[in-house]
This record gives sequence, structure tokens and C-alpha cells, in this order.
Amino acid sequence: MSTQVQYRRGTATENNAFTGALGEITVDTTNWTLRVHNGATAGGGGNIATVAYVTAQLAALSANSITDGTSNVKVFNNSNVAVSVGGTSNVAVFTTTGVSLPGTVSAVGNITGGNIVTAGLVSATGNINGGNLNVTGGIYDTGVLILATAASSAIALAPNGSNVVVVSTTGAAVTGTMSASGTVTGAGVVSTGTITTAGNITNSGANGVANIGAVGSFFNTVHAKSTSAQYADVAEYYTSDAIYESGTVVVFGGSAEVTIATEPADNTVAGVVSTNPAYIMNAGIQSQQAVAVALTGRVPTKVIGPVRKGNMMVAAPNGYARACATPAVGTVIGKAVENFDGNQGIIEIVVGRV
Repeated sequence: MSTQVQYRRGTATENNAFTGALGEITVDTTNWTLRVHNGATAGGGGNIATVAYVTAQLAALSANSITDGTSNVKVFNNSNVAVSVGGTSNVAVFTTTGVSLPGTVSAVGNITGGNIVTAGLVSATGNINGGNLNVTGGIYDTGVLILATAASSAIALAPNGSNVVVVSTTGAAVTGTMSASGTVTGAGVVSTGTITTAGNITNSGANGVANIGAVGSFFNTVHAKSTSAQYADVAEYYTSDAIYESGTVVVFGGSAEVTIATEPADNTVAGVVSTNPAYIMNAGIQSQQAVAVALTGRVPTKVIGPVRKGNMMVAAPNGYARACATPAVGTVIGKAVENFDGNQGIIEIVVGRV
């Protein structure tokens, strides 16, 4: 019979409390392992694994999975790799076409690459740099949403591939119809299409500082129910042989269409040069010298006194008007609105009223 060697033995608790000599071996009868002692540490310096212990540990391993607690990384037969964390399955699935993330992707740095395609939420405190950002839902910002490009680049909003709105350093260009159910406020709206609004087009500045259209850039037909104006007369442009100041009485004649009145009660009288016409006709006149002659309405006029309210006014020398009790047909300019007792001055008269 062979010789048997018997080592010191005891339970795991007993082995844990025992400090053996350097190189001494003891038997753990609880786990059936061998302890190697170092002469200084209770419980020994380590275990000598038995065949049974190693077999049991290998049996607990998976051929295609690495597991720690409730988290694991698993390789499937189709070569996909799935990562499960904290009991949640497939937090990330790696395939030959890319990575599928069913949850939220959070990044404190930069995401650089090609396309980001998601049906969920992309949350980043840093920059997202790459190619296209494709989403099946909307892009929302609870703060301020800023779309910024290089200094020479524009931002194009292109439904169905067409640039409906292009925002550049000079402003926004709308190629189709711009519809507004509220108020459109700003320094200017430029569109090659139709501007349709169910609300008002208002001037956000002071009175009388904004125009609709400009000299040499007229609108065509204006369709409106009613209009109002701050000024009081309707005027028309006529060519003149000189530029005459506002309030001057002019007559038909001279080297152009009108000239300054020089004869008393001239029956060729045309009217009074307007100061601030409410409506002006013949605005596209092609002439270096033209005056706007008030045809109807109240207009400041140079007069010679005395004048009483309601007096009929006729031409006087030097472009003035004077009162006349029995004017001849065709000589009346209009009626005085104010009294005037001086020699020469300016009062309002209503032109076109006889």
C-alpha cells in the first residue's frame, strides 16, 4: 500500500483564522481547496485550485457571453453583439451595418461622422458634427434654437427638395406665397411671390415715415374698400417753366404746361402748387421740372388781403390769389377757409369749390 500524507485540515472558518508557517499547506473541508500559507497572514496567501473547483468555475462560463451581475455582453450566432446593462436587455446592438440604440444617446463632447438616424431623442451638451441629421419626428428646443452657418453660407428650408425659404446675410428670400394670420412686423418684407395676410399690415415706426412702393417702383392696381390720409388735397403733376414754391398760383401757359400767375383774375388759372398732397396723380411724369398742382381739397395758398371765410378766390400778380365778389366764369380757384387782414400771407383755401 502506498504512503499517505495527511495535511492539517479544517472548515473554511477555521482556515481563515489559522496562520500557517511559510509554505505550509492546509485543507479547506468546506470548499475542498488547498490553502498555501505565508507565515504572516491568517487564512493563508491563496488557494490551490482542485480539479473539481476548476471544473465548477468553467461550467459557470458561457461560450458567447461575458456576465457580471445583471450586465453582460453577448455574441449571437448571426454575429450580432448585444450589450445588456443592469437587467435591461439590448441597450446597444452592434451589427454589420452599424449600432442600434433604442434609448437616449448622450454626449458631453463632439459626435463626428456621417448620418445620425433616430426615431428617439439625441441629447448632447456639446457639438454634433458630421453629414446630414435625419429625423422622423421634429427638432425641438426648449431654449433658443440657433441654426448657424459659415459667414458666406445661407440656410435653406427646402420642403420636398425645393428652397422655399433661403436665409442669408442680407435677409430671408421667400420664393412662394407667404401667409400670415397675425401681424408682419419689420423693416421690410421682400418677396417674389404673393404676400397674403388675414391681419393688418402696420407701420411699427412713427407716423409718416414708411412708404408703400417708391419713386420708379410703383405698384399696379390697388384694390381697397376705403382709404384715409393725413393731408387734404388731390394733386396732379404738370411740367413747368420753373420750380415754384408751395402755395404759388399757376396758370396754363409759358414754355411748358404751367407757369406762375401774373394777370389778375386770369381765366387760364390751373390751380395752386400743393404743399403736401394726400393723393398725387401723374407721378411718373418724365420731366426735369414739374410741379404738383392741387386740383381739389384744402391747400395752403399765397394770398393778398383782405380775405374772409367763404370768399371766392381768383389769381393775382406774382403767383398770389385774392378775394373776388363777382368773379367771371373760369377764373375761380376756390373758396377761402380762413380770414386774413394783412397785405400778403398764406392761408388755406379749398380749391375746386365755386
